[in-house]
Formats: sequence, structure tokens, C-alpha cells
Amino acid sequence: MAITAVLPNQVLADGASDGDLLTVQADGSVAFETPAGGGGIGGSTGATDNAVLRADGTGGSTLQSSGATIDDTGNLTAPTLSAVNFVMTTWGWFKRGNTSIMTLDPNRIRVNSFPITGLSQLNWSTPGQVDLQPVADDHLSQYRSTNPQTFSIANTYTSSTSYERLEIGWDANVATINTTAGSAGGTKRGLQICSAATDELGFFGATPVDQPATVADPSGGGTVDTEARAAIASLIDRLQELGLIA
Repeated sequence: MAITAVLPNQVLADGASDGDLLTVQADGSVAFETPAGGGGIGGSTGATDNAVLRADGTGGSTLQSSGATIDDTGNLTAPTLSAVNFVMTTWGWFKRGNTSIMTLDPNRIRVNSFPITGLSQLNWSTPGQVDLQPVADDHLSQYRSTNPQTFSIANTYTSSTSYERLEIGWDANVATINTTAGSAGGTKRGLQICSAATDELGFFGATPVDQPATVADPSGGGTVDTEARAAIASLIDRLQELGLIA
């Protein structure tokens, strides 16, 4: 038979369970049946507009809300994406936990709060602004007005007062290359120029050469000045100690 109308107060079949569907059987009768797949989707989805629904448990039939939302224009906002947070407004940022890693300002990118402008200039606002940018082809410059600059490369670093590093900089209008150590830790290490006898070195515009041959200690001659010979031999020893001669 055909059903032309079902009124709200009509009871069409007994034995229905929560979530069952009213179906028309092959012979035209009606019955309540459990739908394929275990029933309708249920669960506590909350009342957050645009929230992305996610599975609630492993039963496959319940959903729950989430902190992620997709607005009406398709923008995704999520408190956490894996280990890195991403939030987008008029500008956005990537962060780990509550610490910003990269921010996207309207006119520049910041890494750890330090801005990078057009990838042609690095600018640190703390502890003091320093500009690092190309001033000509193949020439990268670090400067801050008339303040003398220092560049360092660490051997070890555990804190701002415990470290070992090489420093290249300016001291009272004199360019210097030194090793330094922290006030609370670290050892002031040695400085070596050229690591092999075949490396070349020059001073005052002279053409660089490899390590010069040794100089023999004075001997022979008609007149022997013992003190002069001892001084010359000592000078040879000092030049060898520094590695300036073999």
C-alpha cells in the first residue's frame, strides 16, 4: 500500500529504538530499522559558529567540536597546527607554544621578533639596533651610525657571561682580531694565522709567501762575539717559535 500522509501523533510500528529510521518495506508496510553504519551521527558539537567537527571516540558515529574554525570566506583559524601555531588576521605569525617564531608584518618579516626587510637588510632592535645590508655589489656591511662594530664567532656558548669566541672589531679606532672568554666561564683560546707551512702570508702589501726556510745559527768566522751570537740564535728561536720561519 502507499502512504499518503503520516501525522505527528500516529504510531506506525512498535519496537523502535533511539536513532532508528522509518522505512517503507517491499510489501508497502512501514517499519522502524537501524540504519546501515550503526545509526545517525550524534555527540556534543557545541555552539561555536564555523567550528570544524572531529571524531568523538572510535565508534564512528559521534562527533565533537574543536577549536579550529573555517569562516564563511574559507579562512582557517586553529590554535595549534602540529607543534607550530599559526594565526592569520590582517597580519599573522608562526609561533611555538606562546613564543613567536616568525611574524608577517605588512612591510617586513620578523624572525624571533627581529625584522627582515625585503631580505636585503637585517635589523635588530635589541640590545641595540644594528644594520646588516649590502652597500654595493659583493659587499655586505654591518654598521650603526658612528658606533664601532664587533663581529664574533663562538667556540662555546652557554650564557652571555660564559663563552669562548673570536672577535673581529674596532677598539679606539684600531681594527683588532682577538679571542675572548666570558667573565663567568670559558677559556681565552689561542689565535692561529695559517695552519700549514704551505699556507701563504704577507704583510704591508708584500706578496704572500709560504713559511720561509730556517736561518742557521751563527758559527765560524775570524772573530767570535759570544754575546752577539747568543742574541742572534735567540732571535732565530723566537721566529721559529712564532712559526715565521721553519
